[in-house]
Amino acid sequence: MSIITDSSIRKHRETLVEKKLTADERKNLSKEDFGYIDEKGEGHYPLNDKNHLMTAIRMFNACPPKYRKDLANNIARRAKDYHVNIKSEEILSYLEERREELKESFFNLTQ
Repeated sequence: MSIITDSSIRKHRETLVEKKLTADERKNLSKEDFGYIDEKGEGHYPLNDKNHLMTAIRMFNACPPKYRKDLANNIARRAKDYHVNIKSEEILSYLEERREELKESFFNLTQ
Protein backbone atom coordinates (compact mmCIF):
# COMPACT_ATOMS: atom_id res chain seq x y z
CA MET A 1 0.00 0.00 0.00
CA SER A 2 1.32 3.44 -0.89
CA ILE A 3 1.13 6.16 1.73
CA ILE A 4 0.82 9.71 0.43
CA THR A 5 1.52 12.55 2.85
CA ASP A 6 1.95 16.26 2.25
CA SER A 7 5.66 16.06 3.10
CA SER A 8 6.30 12.97 0.97
CA ILE A 9 4.67 14.71 -1.98
CA ARG A 10 6.98 17.70 -1.65
CA LYS A 11 10.03 15.50 -1.07
CA HIS A 12 9.39 13.16 -4.00
CA ARG A 13 7.69 15.53 -6.42
CA GLU A 14 10.06 14.61 -9.23
CA THR A 15 9.17 10.90 -8.96
CA LEU A 16 5.50 11.50 -9.74
CA VAL A 17 5.54 11.06 -13.48
CA GLU A 18 2.35 10.45 -15.35
CA LYS A 19 1.78 9.41 -18.91
CA LYS A 20 0.39 12.38 -20.79
CA LEU A 21 -3.07 11.63 -22.10
CA THR A 22 -3.66 12.23 -25.78
CA ALA A 23 -6.74 14.20 -26.77
CA ASP A 24 -8.42 10.97 -27.92
CA GLU A 25 -7.57 9.13 -24.69
CA ARG A 26 -8.89 12.01 -22.59
CA LYS A 27 -12.05 12.22 -24.72
CA ASN A 28 -12.68 8.50 -24.18
CA LEU A 29 -12.50 8.72 -20.39
CA SER A 30 -15.82 8.46 -18.56
CA LYS A 31 -17.01 11.20 -16.20
CA GLU A 32 -16.10 8.88 -13.29
CA ASP A 33 -12.47 8.97 -14.42
CA PHE A 34 -12.12 12.64 -13.45
CA GLY A 35 -11.67 14.33 -10.11
CA TYR A 36 -14.43 16.79 -10.85
CA ILE A 37 -16.64 17.99 -13.68
CA ASP A 38 -17.02 21.75 -14.08
CA GLU A 39 -20.18 23.67 -14.96
CA LYS A 40 -19.36 23.34 -18.67
CA GLY A 41 -19.27 19.55 -18.33
CA GLU A 42 -15.50 19.34 -18.75
CA GLY A 43 -13.54 16.85 -16.66
CA HIS A 44 -10.52 17.91 -14.63
CA TYR A 45 -7.84 15.94 -12.74
CA PRO A 46 -7.93 12.59 -14.54
CA LEU A 47 -7.92 9.67 -12.09
CA ASN A 48 -7.68 6.91 -14.67
CA ASP A 49 -4.54 5.31 -13.20
CA LYS A 50 -2.41 5.40 -10.06
CA ASN A 51 0.04 7.97 -11.42
CA HIS A 52 -2.76 10.38 -12.32
CA LEU A 53 -4.30 9.80 -8.88
CA MET A 54 -1.02 10.67 -7.20
CA THR A 55 -0.71 13.78 -9.35
CA ALA A 56 -4.25 14.83 -8.38
CA ILE A 57 -3.28 14.43 -4.71
CA ARG A 58 -0.15 16.48 -5.26
CA MET A 59 -2.04 19.19 -7.15
CA PHE A 60 -5.10 19.25 -4.87
CA ASN A 61 -4.45 22.79 -3.63
CA ALA A 62 -4.50 24.10 -7.22
CA CYS A 63 -8.12 22.96 -7.57
CA PRO A 64 -10.71 25.77 -7.43
CA PRO A 65 -12.18 25.76 -3.90
CA LYS A 66 -15.75 25.15 -5.06
CA TYR A 67 -14.70 21.79 -6.56
CA ARG A 68 -12.42 20.55 -3.77
CA LYS A 69 -15.05 18.47 -1.98
CA ASP A 70 -15.90 16.62 -5.20
CA LEU A 71 -12.22 16.15 -5.95
CA ALA A 72 -11.50 14.88 -2.43
CA ASN A 73 -14.37 12.37 -2.61
CA ASN A 74 -13.28 11.12 -6.02
CA ILE A 75 -9.65 10.87 -4.89
CA ALA A 76 -10.82 8.80 -1.89
CA ARG A 77 -12.85 6.51 -4.16
CA ARG A 78 -9.94 5.95 -6.53
CA ALA A 79 -7.39 5.67 -3.72
CA LYS A 80 -9.27 2.62 -2.52
CA ASP A 81 -9.16 1.14 -6.04
CA TYR A 82 -5.39 1.70 -6.27
CA HIS A 83 -4.59 0.83 -2.63
CA VAL A 84 -3.28 4.30 -1.80
CA ASN A 85 -3.55 5.49 1.79
CA ILE A 86 -4.28 9.22 1.88
CA LYS A 87 -2.59 11.19 4.65
CA SER A 88 -2.91 14.69 3.17
CA GLU A 89 -4.53 16.85 5.86
CA GLU A 90 -5.97 19.16 3.20
CA ILE A 91 -7.79 16.32 1.44
CA LEU A 92 -8.84 14.64 4.68
CA SER A 93 -10.42 17.87 5.91
CA TYR A 94 -12.90 17.61 3.03
CA LEU A 95 -13.64 13.99 3.91
CA GLU A 96 -14.42 14.60 7.60
CA GLU A 97 -18.10 13.72 7.21
CA ARG A 98 -17.07 10.37 5.69
CA ARG A 99 -14.53 9.56 8.44
CA GLU A 100 -16.44 6.58 9.87
CA GLU A 101 -17.16 5.10 6.46
CA LEU A 102 -13.54 5.47 5.42
CA LYS A 103 -12.21 4.12 8.73
CA GLU A 104 -14.13 0.93 8.00
CA SER A 105 -12.20 0.57 4.76
CA PHE A 106 -8.44 0.31 4.69
CA PHE A 107 -7.89 4.06 5.14
CA ASN A 108 -6.04 5.08 8.28
CA LEU A 109 -7.54 8.43 9.15
CA THR A 110 -6.34 8.58 12.72
CA GLN A 111 -3.34 10.78 13.23
